[in-house]
Amino acid sequence: METPYQDPTWQEELDRIAPPNGKLSWLHLYFDEGYDWEPVGRWMIGQVIPAQSISPVIREFLEGPNPAEYGHFEQDEYGNPRWVTDLPGITRRQWQFFRETGNHLKPYWCVQGSHGGHRVQWSFPERRIIEMFGGDPNPPVPGALPYAAPDARTFAEIGKRDLLRKYAYSFDKIENSGEHIAEDERRGLAEMRKQYWDMVSGQVGGYADEMAFHLRGHLDDAPRSRKQYDKELEKLEESFIQQGA
Repeated sequence: METPYQDPTWQEELDRIAPPNGKLSWLHLYFDEGYDWEPVGRWMIGQVIPAQSISPVIREFLEGPNPAEYGHFEQDEYGNPRWVTDLPGITRRQWQFFRETGNHLKPYWCVQGSHGGHRVQWSFPERRIIEMFGGDPNPPVPGALPYAAPDARTFAEIGKRDLLRKYAYSFDKIENSGEHIAEDERRGLAEMRKQYWDMVSGQVGGYADEMAFHLRGHLDDAPRSRKQYDKELEKLEESFIQQGA
């Protein structure tokens, strides 16, 4: 697939959200063509890990041979050829990016579908919310949803990432402390969960809206009216806000 036109303002928006520097990670836009036997054809946004922050294990992979040159073809369940590398741990693109920049590129966001895209992996609290809906805790793979170019929705959702990460950290710190939570702290935690719920629900968009009873074939359990559905959703939301589960 030919690489579509890349508007220079897209990377400028990412630089505004997470300015490049030598200490903290920043964001890099690229187009993932995929392979002849496994096409992707989607804009991806990667998290750039600066050289000094690369873990020793990953660095060993990055400094090693090209994973695209060591492997073999296998047939998938549909009889189509699929390349299986003998050097798992990194991708061809990560290997090449390291040689060009000295940094590590981790896939972070896939631009596809009608909601500006989605994260490549949900965080643990996000997975908790999605599983409470009865949905698949794994986001759609790149290429699974219709093609889309980065737009205002993409940058707005990515701009929330730091707040989402701070919320997730606060949940873990408070809930795993084993200490008594004062009433005012409990109310604050509930408010944080409420805001987190709203942001995650908005971030996953239509993917999270109907998956409660459909993505896993829970048709028999589905409420028979929109009013019933809304009540079930309210129960899930209230449970997460008050108890985190």
